[in-house]
Amino acid sequence: MAMEAITVLLVELDPETLVGLQDALADHPVDTVIAQDTEQALEQIRANDVQIVVLDQRQDDVGALSRLQRLQQEQPGIEGFLLTVDCQYEPEGKVAADGLVHHYIQYPSDQQILGYRLRQALRVARLKQELQDIRNDLHHDLDTQRNQFVRQQKRLISRVQSSEAQARLSSKQLQETSQILADGYRQMVRMLSNIALRRMGRKASGQNQQLNQLTALVGEKCQLSETDQKHLVMAWMLRNVGKLSFNDHLLVTPYLSLSPQDQREYHRHPDNAYAVMAIVRPLDRAATLVRQHKEYLDGSGYPLGLQTLQIDRAAQVLTVLNDYTELTAGHYSDRALSTTEALDYLRNKAAERYNQDIANGLEQALEELAPVTDLYQDQLLSSIDLRPGMVLTRYLISSDGILLLGDGEVLDQETIDRIRDLEFNLSEFFHLYVENR
Repeated sequence: MAMEAITVLLVELDPETLVGLQDALADHPVDTVIAQDTEQALEQIRANDVQIVVLDQRQDDVGALSRLQRLQQEQPGIEGFLLTVDCQYEPEGKVAADGLVHHYIQYPSDQQILGYRLRQALRVARLKQELQDIRNDLHHDLDTQRNQFVRQQKRLISRVQSSEAQARLSSKQLQETSQILADGYRQMVRMLSNIALRRMGRKASGQNQQLNQLTALVGEKCQLSETDQKHLVMAWMLRNVGKLSFNDHLLVTPYLSLSPQDQREYHRHPDNAYAVMAIVRPLDRAATLVRQHKEYLDGSGYPLGLQTLQIDRAAQVLTVLNDYTELTAGHYSDRALSTTEALDYLRNKAAERYNQDIANGLEQALEELAPVTDLYQDQLLSSIDLRPGMVLTRYLISSDGILLLGDGEVLDQETIDRIRDLEFNLSEFFHLYVENR
């Protein structure tokens, strides 16, 4: 870095001293300016970047110090030089002790000594100038870096805020899209469930909703995870999808009345349902449950003949629920079983097929739901066992398919007598599902 010339201000020096000092400074890169009095010196300081000021103390100690103090007040940091008759001179007062005077130069003096003292002073002045330049550069660099940092910080904050806003927007859009997809999947499940119900000669009703509620409650009582409970309900609603391609004979004939060949055809419905459901990825888990819902713990089920631990626990829940409804609806045997008979079948007559903890959970769920739903809580009686106040829980239909009484009919003695007369006149015995209220 090129060093600027040092500016030396010579104040109130006699011509001989002035010439001597100028000669001593001649070989050095300095600019000298001259002032005849203090006012001119102040003007020179204002007009020039003065680093060194030289005053003559030989005639007036106090006056020289006072003038130097005024000049340093105008421009702090000026190096103060005083010419003295004795280099050991120590000025009186506190002014010098406070750093007002930096150098004392004995004058007149040998030219070499004078040059040496001046060179020292110039070296100090240059070091101060370099230090000040370094400080200025450092401050400039720090200011530049600080400004760059502030700008970068602002840009970063702006980007973060923009990213956060974009992330919030994206998250909202993702949630909306997910909700739309979830709603779409639910609608698709309901649609397929209703199609399967209609194909099997049934229709969507309040009882279907109650059975869905029963399914969810049994899943909860069996301590399935929340996710598995949701998949269980979907599997329940879609468990009959695999029967859509069956002919009417397979659909309306109780399972035990089918021929061996028809039963083998019937056994295909879990695989059929799996093939339909597995292509919809969100239904993949439910598809697995449907495929296993006719597997039994003793290995007598279908389509794969799985046993115990090979069968998913959620599928075991679906097995109990499905077989309970099949038994009470008359789809398994020629006669629909009452709730009591169906539970007895699950827990005693075919206990080796079913998880008994799940069967107990089903019974508990039925008891809990009984006060708020009309799910079956009934028993099968003959007409001779009927008593006034009992309530029909299912339609009374003759063997010819004629509806005789609707479900919910409260029986009085007159109605009971009429039922017995119908049995005699039609030459048949009715299956009467009732409950006491």
